[in-house]
Amino acid sequence: MVAPMTKSMILAAGLAAALACGGSEESSEDEETTEETSETDEAEGSDEASDDETAEEDDELLDEDEPDELAIEVEELTPDEETRERVAAETRGIAHILVRYQGAARAGSSVTRSQAEAEARAQEALAQVEGDAEFADVAAEMSDDEANREHGGSMGALEQGLLPEPLDTALFSMEVGDVRLVETELGFHVVTRTE
Repeated sequence: MVAPMTKSMILAAGLAAALACGGSEESSEDEETTEETSETDEAEGSDEASDDETAEEDDELLDEDEPDELAIEVEELTPDEETRERVAAETRGIAHILVRYQGAARAGSSVTRSQAEAEARAQEALAQVEGDAEFADVAAEMSDDEANREHGGSMGALEQGLLPEPLDTALFSMEVGDVRLVETELGFHVVTRTE
């Protein structure tokens, strides 16, 4: 990158050009300009000199390598159907409260509640959310999903097909703000669509 020229550098370049074209007399004002230029050049150090050398080398390379015409023609590319579907994939924002029971998929040995107890707890969480309680607060208190519990149960925005089928079907049929109770192989989910 070439450093921008300062006002004194421009004046000095103009003066040098005038002298090269045959100017022989220098006024005291021109002498002051030359002195300012020398002081500026010394203060700015050798960085500008190396930048100027680099710029000159780049210009020489461009002149040598620059073709007369570009040989590349630009074609308008139409994405295939798979690409269009992937780009246009809908997403839905989701938050959930997971209540696990003994024997559910990925339920650790520490989960001892029965399926009926898990359903009753999920119903209690649903009632709180449908009442005055904030979803994030209920999730922090009641969810067994440790990864998302600290984020208010939020799982972010997901594309269709990434969640277990009953949960995925529910999410993609809900309006923003809807809340439902859904059972999957992981347990009971109190789920809301956030976006």
